[in-house]
Amino acid sequence: MQMPATAPVKTQPPLYDNVRAFNRSDGDMRIFSPVSYARVRNAQIVPAVHTEALSLAHWYPVCWQRDGEAATLVALRTLRNDGSCQPAGSNSLVAMPLALRAYPFVVGAEQPEGNDLIETDISDEPSDIGAPMMTVGGTASAGSLLKLRAKAAFDEALPLTQAMTDALVTGDLLEPWPLDFDIGGEKIGVVSLSVIKAHAISSPGMFQFIERFGPAAAVFLGAHRISLFRAGILFQAANSKQPGQSQLS
Repeated sequence: MQMPATAPVKTQPPLYDNVRAFNRSDGDMRIFSPVSYARVRNAQIVPAVHTEALSLAHWYPVCWQRDGEAATLVALRTLRNDGSCQPAGSNSLVAMPLALRAYPFVVGAEQPEGNDLIETDISDEPSDIGAPMMTVGGTASAGSLLKLRAKAAFDEALPLTQAMTDALVTGDLLEPWPLDFDIGGEKIGVVSLSVIKAHAISSPGMFQFIERFGPAAAVFLGAHRISLFRAGILFQAANSKQPGQSQLS
């Protein structure tokens, strides 16, 4: 497999498993609704960008996943790492992060030649017959266009999102967010998540952050803080369903 110039945005569990460059010869491949892919339906932690933080805050905690000194902005969709027990509505299109709307097109990476990357995944939903990726005229089909627009929106916002994330890490403005629960005698939890330090909101470092990144940073931080209340909804969903079951709408 030809390696991408920039690796896809990584989360754990990973959203992508085996990617390759998309080319025009793939035009007759069929593309499906996001929820027809098991990897989308069961995605627990999804990469996100600052421009969607406010809309995602209605559904999920928007926080950071840490990997050593690196951090990635993410949306947390469930407390269970098998993807089950998501709150009702999680797999509606309006609740999906851009990365899931774009799937199987890969966000955050492209080939040196400028080609898009696709995940070599197939639908497991028998009632979704899909549609060709390309029309007979050689242009992207309507379904592909929707996915490519979501990918473009993510990719356009990613550099500023990562710059803000790096500034928060460098400024020591993040702290661990342990999510460990005992549900019916079962220990569940999500590790390696971080949030803005509570006492940092009015700190000089935070004022410098907002001064550097402007109004977009203030809206982003507000959405992040509001979104953390959704952790209670995730707990209720995890507590109300048995492991291995998804709560979809």
